[in-house]
Amino acid sequence: MRKFLQRESGMGLVDALVALAILGTAAVAFVAAIGTSSITAGDVKTDTTAQSLARSQLEYVKALPFDEKAHSYPSIATPDGYSILVYVSNIPTADKEIQVITVTVSQSDEMLLIVEEYKLNR
Repeated sequence: MRKFLQRESGMGLVDALVALAILGTAAVAFVAAIGTSSITAGDVKTDTTAQSLARSQLEYVKALPFDEKAHSYPSIATPDGYSILVYVSNIPTADKEIQVITVTVSQSDEMLLIVEEYKLNR
């Protein structure tokens, strides 16, 4: 039994360093993946909020009475940090009964989304 135990060798320094390097690389990759997914989740939330605000603003404008002389329509209430700009333009070659409504959603002075839709006088 003594000869058997003498032949057994433990983990050497090189083996330990290789194992530590592999574990370290895996840990760094895991932490980087968590950071990236956190940033992506924040971006998705911001984009979803901007789309929802633009859609709500367009529905609000469509529900208002048609004003052929309007250059803008009132904006809806927005969450802190977000702003909405509503711009109205007429189509030069079209009837005065059609307006192009442009809604711009921004967050902290950074433009997130621009959406255009038509408003008809019905």
